[in-house]
Amino acid sequence: MKVKHLVGGLAAVALLGWGGCRLLRDSPEAQVRAAFAALAECLDKGGADEGPLRTLAKRNDLAALLDDTVSVTVRGGGWSGSRTREDAATRAFSARQAARTLRVRFDDLDVRVAPDGRSASATCDATVAGDSAWGAGEEVREVRARLVRKGGRWVFSSAEVVPIVRK
Repeated sequence: MKVKHLVGGLAAVALLGWGGCRLLRDSPEAQVRAAFAALAECLDKGGADEGPLRTLAKRNDLAALLDDTVSVTVRGGGWSGSRTREDAATRAFSARQAARTLRVRFDDLDVRVAPDGRSASATCDATVAGDSAWGAGEEVREVRARLVRKGGRWVFSSAEVVPIVRK
């Protein structure tokens, strides 16, 4: 009788543990949102105190957020086409170097995960604020991105950056 209770108790604990893990695990939507937060963190630049090693580490962190090949279209920016992960990260950080400070924020993020859970699309408003030797400013653009799930994490496979027309 005691063995039956012990086995039943262990089964109940295992079932509760499995259910708890499923409940506490981030949803695919939350994981995509986390990928956008990580992207913003990679692009942010606090000033000259960042140093070359920190810049290289952030560049590598950005590359890790990208698919093997990423398609980028920046309307009105002249940067369009498919690039390797390394080339896209290098180009983004070359542009980033011109800024003394840079702050990137993704607002109104709308995420749609495919029913199979292997891809997702997202749209948001991206606010980029910074200053350089040429002055300071802030710009808001719409971003339309596609992410794919690889190796248990979400990576960006394409992005389109579109100017927002204000009336």
